[in-house]
Amino acid sequence: MQRNCKQCNKQFMVYRNRKNHLYCSQKCYKKAYLPQYREENREHLREYGRRYEKRNREKISKRQKSSACKLQRKKWELRVKYGITLKQYNRMFKIQDGKCAICGQPEKVKHRITGRILRLQVDHNHKNGKIRGLLCWKCNRGIGCFNDNITFLQSAIYYLNPMERMR
Repeated sequence: MQRNCKQCNKQFMVYRNRKNHLYCSQKCYKKAYLPQYREENREHLREYGRRYEKRNREKISKRQKSSACKLQRKKWELRVKYGITLKQYNRMFKIQDGKCAICGQPEKVKHRITGRILRLQVDHNHKNGKIRGLLCWKCNRGIGCFNDNITFLQSAIYYLNPMERMR
């Protein structure tokens, strides 16, 4: 017996013992059914997640501290936030010789909990998303406080330069 998949509309063969199958593959099933299931059972799944975290706090903590997990998180963060790979980040890091694109210093700020030195941060244009380079924490925050506005930055330079103000 042939049937059309509810997700992709592709024809597939239904075997005698599988008459209630509506999808041609596990992939189509997951695409169609799982979002619906998650939506209908949101509270139950959240509660289940909370209970799991309470029961397995040590296991989760140990996994999150592993270097493999940290590497995966770094890759995910770069891809999702900036659309680049770890390889591209490392290439920019090497081009900049591991130093900030503005102040030319290596990162010195330490993480407040772990005490490890932070990595250089990806600086990007907030309007078009284009990556400009890697900055240290302080320079990145400074540009952020000025809202990437060149006029504000020029005013700050003028303010900081006493010889210019005396003219």
